[in-house]
Amino acid sequence: MPKNAKDARIFIKFAEDGTRADTRIEDANLYIIPPQPIIELRNGEEILRVIPAHYEDDPEQGTILVPEQRIPTGQYEQVEVTTGYTEEILADSIAEDGTYIPFNPADYIEVTYAEYLLLSGNSPDGKMYIRDMTTGEYIEQPPYVPTAAEKLAVLDAEYEAQFDEINNQIILAVAENNEALKAELMEEKAVLVEEYTTKRGAIE
Repeated sequence: MPKNAKDARIFIKFAEDGTRADTRIEDANLYIIPPQPIIELRNGEEILRVIPAHYEDDPEQGTILVPEQRIPTGQYEQVEVTTGYTEEILADSIAEDGTYIPFNPADYIEVTYAEYLLLSGNSPDGKMYIRDMTTGEYIEQPPYVPTAAEKLAVLDAEYEAQFDEINNQIILAVAENNEALKAELMEEKAVLVEEYTTKRGAIE
């Protein structure tokens, strides 16, 4: 029967930086088969053939009462005895015929619902938390710092449009034989190139 996350067991695989790489929630994308009893049949009490009390005619004593008799049969009642339990099974999926695809929890850590809320950005203080992979504690996620490659990509995109615009203006000035405008635009482009180069050098 499906559970909500509050009642379900939750397993999380963490990335090296302590953020969630994968989350498995019971009855959502993880299925748990609880330990099952291991049953053995053992001999219980011996089955006796019961002959009820009855009267018989005796040549010497006449009619006599024969008491109830219980005669061993050598057969025994079969009694179910629980000798242990199977191991809990975690599965990625379970088919209708009961077969399943095993789930390996080796790289996962089982967390509480409260911890899951911290790691999913639904903490009481509204902040996102990560796992400190050294201490195992949950700490506030630090602000994201773009990599140099990401900063350069943003810078390139910003200046690409400006270079395209000024190059188009230079082409137009050349087509119109406007040397004064061309010279002015070339100076502006030189300033733009220097500005772009300086900013790129600061990032690299």
